[in-house]
Amino acid sequence: MKPTLGRAVAALCVLVLSAGISVAGASTKFASTQAIDATRSLVVSFEEGSQKRFDAVDYRLDATAIAVWDLGNGQSTGVLYQPRATVTLAPDPKGRVTGTLTLDISQSGGCSCGGTLQHVEYTD
Repeated sequence: MKPTLGRAVAALCVLVLSAGISVAGASTKFASTQAIDATRSLVVSFEEGSQKRFDAVDYRLDATAIAVWDLGNGQSTGVLYQPRATVTLAPDPKGRVTGTLTLDISQSGGCSCGGTLQHVEYTD
């Protein structure tokens, strides 16, 4: 029994290693840039190749944002948000997908305090 178990474990290790090599060889190139625009929204533009085999590709952007609102009376308040943006895109004939996702704090519930947005920090 022991030689059979040893061969099975060795075969499994070879299979896992070859699967890892195959996945690594099939990796796609993904490039992105990010900026905070005039409305203090996070805008992420991206491009990914090697998607020709798909009819459509789903992308999702999640973050944690801390926004500071000026209450107008010399006080301010901080609000924690977890905005999310999704988009489904079709690759071009060469298999490249290009798109933009925007996390807009004003569309994430805003501040019920009636203040003015002063500062936003995005993480995650």
